[in-house]
Amino acid sequence: MLLLLLLDSSVLYHYANQLMQDSLDSELISTADDIYELLNTNSRNKITDLDESSKQELLKSPTDKTFYSVLDSSGKVLIGEPILKPLDAQPNFTSKTKPKFYYSELNQQKIRVVLVPAKFIIAGEELNLFIQVAETLNKRSQLRRKILAWILVPQIILIITASILLWIGIKKSLKPLLMIDNELAQRSAQDLKPILLNSVPLEVSKLVNSLNGLIDKLNQAIHSQNRFIADAAHQLRTPLAGIRAQIELSDKSQNLPEIKDRLNKVSLSTERLIHLVSQLLVLAKNQKEAAYIVNFEEIDLVSLVKNIILDFESHADNKYIELSYLGLNEKIMINGDTARLYDLIYNLIDNAIRYTSNEGKVIAGVTIEDGHTCLNVQDNGVGILESDHENVFKRFYRGNESLEFGTGLGLAIVKEIANLHDATIKIQSYSASEAISNNTPGTKITITFS
Repeated sequence: MLLLLLLDSSVLYHYANQLMQDSLDSELISTADDIYELLNTNSRNKITDLDESSKQELLKSPTDKTFYSVLDSSGKVLIGEPILKPLDAQPNFTSKTKPKFYYSELNQQKIRVVLVPAKFIIAGEELNLFIQVAETLNKRSQLRRKILAWILVPQIILIITASILLWIGIKKSLKPLLMIDNELAQRSAQDLKPILLNSVPLEVSKLVNSLNGLIDKLNQAIHSQNRFIADAAHQLRTPLAGIRAQIELSDKSQNLPEIKDRLNKVSLSTERLIHLVSQLLVLAKNQKEAAYIVNFEEIDLVSLVKNIILDFESHADNKYIELSYLGLNEKIMINGDTARLYDLIYNLIDNAIRYTSNEGKVIAGVTIEDGHTCLNVQDNGVGILESDHENVFKRFYRGNESLEFGTGLGLAIVKEIANLHDATIKIQSYSASEAISNNTPGTKITITFS
């Protein structure tokens, strides 16, 4: 605002000063014209100086001293103040020659001078002369100070008034926000109920709606974390209780084969516990509420799938499962997070191998369908009932545990990662007999990337 004041005042001062200069310069020309009329009337045979009364009448000023002189075309002073000299004489006198203004100095005082061309007829001879009129700058300086005061004082008053009104307006406008701030400051960390809109002015209702939306998301995230912790505690309790029971029974037993059998069960429970903890960590990392940092980059999906298939070869060989790649072999680039997509593909293939019988088949591949990149993982295992297609993506849900244990987290992890990549999931399932007779996979899961 101060910068605007300075700019506005500078522009106004410039134009006002210019008008003042033009007005006073016009007065100088008018004085020169009056001197010309008197001289032209009184000078018949030669140029004669003005009498004292005429000088008093024409050159008297309450604030400034005024001087005049008449020069010929060579710059020689004929009458008047001999000290007044033009900066440069104008020998080429024509009817179009205009008055010339300039600043000079006389008796150690700065003066404003006008040089006006004039034609005189002296003793029947026409002479081209110049009338020079000068005055000191007292009046101009006084007017400049007045102009500056006339400009600055109203501007300062305007700025002060505007600042007061602006302060009052801002204070009034911020009052609703201060009320909301006070309400939120008084809340506890557990109080996540929305702000009531009926007590909020219309001006800030949009902001309050956004705050309520943020509070709701935070509430959902907290509930999700609490549910996750409760589910994790419940799932961890079972294998830990089993391990503890087997250790206690082994401690009481004196039978070596029985002890070995119980230690094998401890080992199996420990393996299950390790897998469960690993899956829980992966799920926690990929929940939408917790995935604050997703490192998206261009990824060759075909190469990633083939590398993960190689990681599973030994595991598939243990069950005599034929694990293969079937799909496009050229580079298929998508925008995604490499680590998370690795977890997605890993869990799909791991799930397929777990629920496929020995000597079964698991096929993974990448295709292009309707212009979209698709990741397909197929198996000829037990299949998934159509009624379970939605349930299998829920945490800890296991629709069929006949083949071997699982955590019920694999497809939940797949769902979370797919959501982070704005991808869709489709399940196609067949019964085991249909899969064998039709040579089609028992389950086919397709991830379609947009």
